[in-house]
Amino acid sequence: MKKVLLMIVGLPRTFEKCAGSLFKNLIIPNKNYEFEIYINTETKQDEKILTDKLNKIYNRFNQVKDISFYKLDRKYIVRVPGSNQSGVLKSYIRTEYICKKNNISKNDSKYEFCIETRMDIILNNKILLDNYKNKFLIVTSSLTRIGHFHNRDWDFMKIGYKNSYYIHDSLQLLTLWEPKHTNIKKEPTDDFNRWLQNKEEINYEHIRNKFNLKGDKKIENTSNHVEICQNYYKIIEYMLDNNYEFILSENENIIATIIRR
Repeated sequence: MKKVLLMIVGLPRTFEKCAGSLFKNLIIPNKNYEFEIYINTETKQDEKILTDKLNKIYNRFNQVKDISFYKLDRKYIVRVPGSNQSGVLKSYIRTEYICKKNNISKNDSKYEFCIETRMDIILNNKILLDNYKNKFLIVTSSLTRIGHFHNRDWDFMKIGYKNSYYIHDSLQLLTLWEPKHTNIKKEPTDDFNRWLQNKEEINYEHIRNKFNLKGDKKIENTSNHVEICQNYYKIIEYMLDNNYEFILSENENIIATIIRR
């Protein structure tokens, strides 16, 4: 049976309310896939008690492979001045912890899909993985707001077919404001560097229109935003050149809502 790496990360504030949606809209509709669930979170309470609760909720089909705890340093929690992308950085740190602890590679060929999700969201619709072969799907927020790249948050859930998740994950750091107070490396991969050197000029407006990216152009074109947005457009173009389609879930009638309490 084809395997799926499912990494569940974040704070455990509402997972008991939200986990049912994950099973209803992702795990159960994809019975032709074998899910391996890895969880990383943190708590001020007893870790053994929380582990038991997480197992009770998420291990209903004996799919939980590991539950780990990692307390994020304040330097990762405090936003970089001018940045609203601390969530992306925190999720990256947690998935890296999962992979290093369990000796997992995010581009391991044994996984048909690699999925990262927050544990405090509810999906409004089913996600049928067979519809997303050769695709990279970002599950976007139910709330709209003014943004430089898009008008919805896009760090709630990421679903990548084969190597597409690894490509996006390894390059997404390029879109963050320089995290000078962290030790996260931001160098692009050698393959990406070679691609940039050989790539003809990228039509950023074409990518923006093609994928219906609704960021505020006035904000995007300011000096401290334009490079960040252009880096993301480059990532999308690179994924397309590697034969992976880029999709925002709202265009598929799939959205996620954060449940904070």
